[in-house]
Amino acid sequence: MMNIFEVLKEEHSSLKETLSEVLELGEKGDAFSDFKDEFDCHTRGEEKYLYPESSSAGFKELALLLKEEHDAARILLKQMDGMSGKEETWVPKAKVFQELITAHIQREEDSLLPRVEQKMDERKVGEMTKKYEELKGATV
Repeated sequence: MMNIFEVLKEEHSSLKETLSEVLELGEKGDAFSDFKDEFDCHTRGEEKYLYPESSSAGFKELALLLKEEHDAARILLKQMDGMSGKEETWVPKAKVFQELITAHIQREEDSLLPRVEQKMDERKVGEMTKKYEELKGATV
């Protein structure tokens, strides 16, 4: 069984892949809808379990920054969702969104995840993994 840090990295890869698919298509459609659902579930899980644990482990400032990036991404996603997808500004907005998400994921994977994982004991990692998986199961 993967631990929460491995699960988050796997989800990051999936999110980036789905978002690339959205941009390749250049329009709103099933891939965009799939991305929104995946993004919502993933970010809620991070905010409920990872970021509070990160704050407790001494990385509060970084956790707050990452939460703000989620909030900024949600604003762009909501704007994109409110558009038909045919507007000339939809694809540029989606590209800005992709840049934000890519930088956010890199910051999490390079600066936060390894540090928090290093500070957590195996029992705590197991508990957090179980809770995260339960949350995902409840939202699918």
